[in-house]
Amino acid sequence: MRIGICDDNTNDRQLMEDVCLKVVENLSIDCEVVVFDEGMKLLGYENDLDVLILDIEMPEISGLEVK
Repeated sequence: MRIGICDDNTNDRQLMEDVCLKVVENLSIDCEVVVFDEGMKLLGYENDLDVLILDIEMPEISGLEVK
């Protein structure tokens, strides 16, 4: 499984990554968490993501536009 997190706030990104890693560890799921600080970087990512967590309000392109 691969989880993508996209948020322009460093603290929020870290919190979401920590929560995701704790959940998949507790469930014994093999998982990679990929973190992006802006929507355009996420759009340029070439691998598939199974779960995507998006910040709605970001500079340049919103999470809704990325979706």
